[in-house]
Amino acid sequence: MLHTVLFSGMAVFKRKFCCKSRAMCTLCNENVLRSGDNSANFTITNLWQHLECAHKSEYDGLKVQQALEEKEKVQPVRCTGHQSNVAAAFSRGRN
Repeated sequence: MLHTVLFSGMAVFKRKFCCKSRAMCTLCNENVLRSGDNSANFTITNLWQHLECAHKSEYDGLKVQQALEEKEKVQPVRCTGHQSNVAAAFSRGRN
C-alpha cells in the first residue's frame, strides 16, 4: 500500500507504509532515501534534492507555486468600508 507525499498539492512521491525511510518518485519511479534518523525525524530534504537534480523543470514549477502559496498566507487582510480601525468602529457604534 502506498501513501502519497504532496509537494505544494502535487503528488510527486509515494511512500510504502512498510518502508517509511524511502519514497518512490512518481516521475521516474526511483526510490529516494528520506532524510532523518528515524521515522519521527524524517524530513523531505532529499526528496527536494532529487527533484532539483533529476526533474529541474518540475522542481522550478513547484518552488514558484510554493512561493506563491507562502505569499498568500502572509497577505494582510484589508478592511473595506469607512472605519479605519477597531477603536473607531466601537466609538461610531456608541453614537
